[in-house]
Amino acid sequence: MSRQILLSIQNVSFSYAKKEIIHNICLHIEEGEFVGIIGPNGSGKSTLLRISTGFLRPYKGDIIFSGKDIRKYDIKTLAKNIATLPQSMEVFFPHCVEDFIAMGRYPHLRHSLFKQDRDMGLVKDVMETMDIAYMTGRRITDLSEGERQRVFLAQCIAQDPILLLLDEPVSHFDIRYQIKTLEILENLNRDGMTIVIVLHDLNLASEFCTRVVLMSEGKIFKEGPPNHVLTFQNIEEIYKTVVIVKENPISGKPYIIPISQKYL
Repeated sequence: MSRQILLSIQNVSFSYAKKEIIHNICLHIEEGEFVGIIGPNGSGKSTLLRISTGFLRPYKGDIIFSGKDIRKYDIKTLAKNIATLPQSMEVFFPHCVEDFIAMGRYPHLRHSLFKQDRDMGLVKDVMETMDIAYMTGRRITDLSEGERQRVFLAQCIAQDPILLLLDEPVSHFDIRYQIKTLEILENLNRDGMTIVIVLHDLNLASEFCTRVVLMSEGKIFKEGPPNHVLTFQNIEEIYKTVVIVKENPISGKPYIIPISQKYL
């Protein structure tokens, strides 16, 4: 049974200061997918994600969300359905962690600006899931980069979207929290949330994403299941480095070993 297309990027091109960054990209995200976007620095991954949220407007092409042009949605409706975590965020006010996460519930408030008990209950559940309940009462400005990143992601999850767009969400994490966070996202995906994630770590993309989109120079070079995209031929062509690709003996997914020039 085929799934419905949730997000459709149709013939999109985008330029910064007359320099074209995205070149005529077509990409369809189906409901329930866990899609990883990979590629070298400067390949257009983050720009494509920002276009997908409607934050950036392409000079050519359309972004269709749930069958409707994303520009025709009001901000509150979009916020109910799409949560976005950019590559970097600035925090200027010393909010308590739980209050900051609770801001993700604002799009769902109807007649009151005050959060309901069920909203704060959901925030508590998300904090426990993200293993940050110990941060209750702490100021977000006092946290480390890794701790803040977990709080930012918790806010997105508390938003309870149907589509979650993440740009390098585990970049500040050690290996423990990288795996733990992606396992949490994998569970959310199993429960029905559609996830699109930009990753630099090819092995994490291989292990957790159901589909991988490999970008190069503002275009999609290859897309498909990890074992179809993450071949040594594709990686060496795009990343210009020598790798060995093996099969993970536990998961059966491809894993990549970069090879230093000194061994060649």
